[in-house]
Amino acid sequence: DAARQALREMRLMLYELRPSLVAQEGLVRALQRRLDTVEGRVGVMAQLLTSGDIKLPGRIEQELYHIALEALNNALKHAKATLVTINIDKEKDQVELTVVDNGAGFALSDLEATKGMGLVIMRERAKELDAVLTIDSTPGEGTQVQVTVPYADTLSVKTEQGAEPSTGEVHGYAERPGGIP
Repeated sequence: DAARQALREMRLMLYELRPSLVAQEGLVRALQRRLDTVEGRVGVMAQLLTSGDIKLPGRIEQELYHIALEALNNALKHAKATLVTINIDKEKDQVELTVVDNGAGFALSDLEATKGMGLVIMRERAKELDAVLTIDSTPGEGTQVQVTVPYADTLSVKTEQGAEPSTGEVHGYAERPGGIP
């Protein structure tokens, strides 16, 4: 187990040293490469689901990518998940990225006591996008990280009209009854 965990961490570190594929290939392809390169090679079943053609402004793609990476890193390092699903759903006025794992999960009451940087990074990146970040988890039943971003047209209209964008409040840590499916 220790050797497998060390191999997972080494693959993760090597992957993170690569230049960002998001700018070159877009969010969907970059996430698929990550799933193939890291999760696929360490035996984690992974799938990426999208609703049609996902093309977003570069800033939104970069931030969503890094939020997804943090969620994937936590699933790999801490939750010891064997199944991870990423879903990206783009609607007219928003885009929603969800990362679900079947790992160890955790009590949401313990969330603030953790000393890791993953949650802090996700919060900061969500705030940069004026997004809503929601984390649902149940011990023994996995974790779901969801970020909902107002679509870029909405953001640019706010800025063009001289209105200040909101502060990007990060919402909720609501435990879902019955855990994550």
